[in-house]
Amino acid sequence: MTSHLFAYLFRLRKIERWSLMTTNQKENVAEHTLNVCFIVHALCLISQVIFGKKQPIDKIVQAALAHDVTEVFTGDLPTPLRYHNEDIVTQFRVLEEIASERIMRMVPEELRDAYRPMFQNQDPLIRQWIQAADLCDAWLKCKSEVAAGNQEFLPTLQQIRYALYKMSLPEVEYFIEMFGPSFDMTLEEISNTSERLTEETINNIDEKELSEDPMVARKAYKFLSQLLKYNHIKLPKNDDFSFKVIDSIQQFLNSRGIKHVLFPQGEYIEIHLTLKM
Repeated sequence: MTSHLFAYLFRLRKIERWSLMTTNQKENVAEHTLNVCFIVHALCLISQVIFGKKQPIDKIVQAALAHDVTEVFTGDLPTPLRYHNEDIVTQFRVLEEIASERIMRMVPEELRDAYRPMFQNQDPLIRQWIQAADLCDAWLKCKSEVAAGNQEFLPTLQQIRYALYKMSLPEVEYFIEMFGPSFDMTLEEISNTSERLTEETINNIDEKELSEDPMVARKAYKFLSQLLKYNHIKLPKNDDFSFKVIDSIQQFLNSRGIKHVLFPQGEYIEIHLTLKM
């Protein structure tokens, strides 16, 4: 007997979030699920590494993968209703339980015990971490919308931030302070925080990082020093050695996120830094 489980799971991408609100960027439940998994994993690592608390990361991320699977039957409850109508939320939870049982019945019987911690996890600790990650993702979505000029998300942004504050989790506050500000910025602004080519960068270069060939490494190092000094360099491309030097320089700049552009000029190629020091 075949199972329809994955045919339903793959339809999570068809369930739209924020359906009552005007959005600059639409989002579906599958996308949200991935975000929540990234965030809950980060929260658990923060808890362990920064605050010294051991967490069952594998179990938490596993449960996060399926935290909204019931919405393939129920749809997404619009966020404003979550904060303004407790009766609707209560009834929605009943529907989620029914949907959860339906999903479990789709799992092949021999796999149900293995899947139950994912689809029907009742551990309060695990549910707390997933709720925190779920709210963090919603808060970041609101920040992105407000940053793009969508003021309709401002009240929800404030409500979610207050809900996160009430959770009293230092891991959440660390996450918000460390990763939140970037969501107020444009792509150009976050790109401009990439590493610059500095004298310290040049001085700390290990030539083996540039090339296993000592001659190529020394030549690449020399040109990088000139690039720092003049903000651009002109390299010949007339033989295999020259191409190895050019490739070495470009790989180094790319690995450090140093913004630059290349201009082919006949038998030469010019490299220009796009951010002056």
